Amino acid sequence: MPIASRIRSRLRAEPMAAPQLLQCLNHLLKMAGNPKLLNPPLLQTLCEHAAGNLRLLMNLGNELLAAALHQERDQIDEKLFFEVFALDPKPARKA
Repeated sequence: MPIASRIRSRLRAEPMAAPQLLQCLNHLLKMAGNPKLLNPPLLQTLCEHAAGNLRLLMNLGNELLAAALHQERDQIDEKLFFEVFALDPKPARKA
C-alpha cells in the first residue's frame, strides 16, 4: 500500500490485438534503425505469444535480442525463438 500511495497517476491499458502489437513492433524496429532485424514469421509469433500485453512483447523481444547478440546473429528468426523459449529446459537424450 505505501508504494501505491506514491504513484500519482496510472495508465490502465487494455489488452491490444495482435495486429496492433505487430504495428507497434514494426514501428519500434523502424525507429531503432533495423526494420529487418526480426523475420516476418517471428514477428507474428511474438505478437501471438504476447497475449495482448505490450510489456510482455517487449520482454520477449529483449530476451531474443540478448541471445542474438550473444550468438552474433544478423537476423533473429523462429529457430532462435524456440531455442530461447524452449518448454523443456533439458535437451533430449540421444539413444
